[in-house]
Order: sequence, then structure tokens, then C-alpha cells
Amino acid sequence: MAGPAISLPGAALRSSGLEIYGAGGGSVPKMAIFEALPQILQYAAQGQLKIETKKVPLADVEAQWNRNEDRRVVFIP
Repeated sequence: MAGPAISLPGAALRSSGLEIYGAGGGSVPKMAIFEALPQILQYAAQGQLKIETKKVPLADVEAQWNRNEDRRVVFIP
């Protein structure tokens, strides 16, 4: 989504443990999303789809920016 190409020196790959992973809307085929959507909505309707969240005051956004935990942070006023 950022663009079709990046500029990355080969040395950056050879001299480090850098790994590149795809994520976001372009990393999964659209048909796979459409096929999975009914099951996801069914799970949600049955209360089986749960997302661990952590409420954090918006004033603490800087402290939470590089956090390392599995829960989704929800900023509150």
C-alpha cells in the first residue's frame, strides 16, 4: 500500500537478521477474506470472537507506542 517498490541495499540483508513480512490489506487475497467473512461474523455473533484489549489514556500514547504485548491498545480521552 505504500508503493510498488522499495529501495534496499543488499548489504542490509546480508549483514543483519532483517526479515521482511507482508501485512495489511494487500497481504491476503481478497477472495480469501470474502470466503472467511461469514464464519468470522458468525463467531462474533455467538460471542466466540474475543480480542484482548487494554484501555490507555490518550495522554500516554508516547509511552505505549513501542509496547511489546499481545493485547490491542484502545486509547481513551
